[in-house]
Amino acid sequence: MLYAYPILLVRDDNGTFLVTCPDLPEVTTFAENQPDARVRARDAIEEAIAARIARREDVPTPSLREGPLSAPLSEQTMLKATLWREMRAAGLRKADLARRLGWSGPQVNRLFDLNHASRLAQFDAAFGALGLNVTPDIVMEPSDELASLPLQALVQSRNGPMDVWNELVRRHGIAQETNTIVLCSMYQRPERAKALTGAHLDGIETSRAELRAIRDAMDQFLDRYFPARKRGGER
Repeated sequence: MLYAYPILLVRDDNGTFLVTCPDLPEVTTFAENQPDARVRARDAIEEAIAARIARREDVPTPSLREGPLSAPLSEQTMLKATLWREMRAAGLRKADLARRLGWSGPQVNRLFDLNHASRLAQFDAAFGALGLNVTPDIVMEPSDELASLPLQALVQSRNGPMDVWNELVRRHGIAQETNTIVLCSMYQRPERAKALTGAHLDGIETSRAELRAIRDAMDQFLDRYFPARKRGGER
């Protein structure tokens, strides 16, 4: 389930909304409507979490999960916040974690930097050093907002790059699965192949076309955020 912090909306005199977060009292922002409130609240909450980590303060666990009046956070933010909570609960400091991992101070600092994209293997190692066998159960579910966007709108979305990339990866997996299902559906029984029909062929071509479109969208996304990247060998 995608973790999210609850938010409260209070209409202001000028028609905008005052947005606050009960779990993080320091969070205050303004929005034009409910979808805008979720985006702005997410940004404000991530700033608050980063500030708390910088001040060596506790970061509260969200009091609810995904809902209409909540601000869903990225997988990276939740992993970093959860790792911070677990480290403090164990009575450890960054220096202690660095010694357990055999890492340098800057390497550990990046694990708690919300602007740095840490690898999942690094999180696994860090949680393991705290005596946890697996990364906490933070499973990304598709965001309704992103899942409803056409590919081109998704690539140009102002949502967090990690969230957009996760949605592209999700669609890529779905397209591949659909292609497999179409191929398997050409046979009524495993032991006896049936003749290909026009419908089956059309289904395969549609699925492959969708997969190509998603891969093109992934290339556009990478070009947008990594314009100097080397092309070739990525697919």
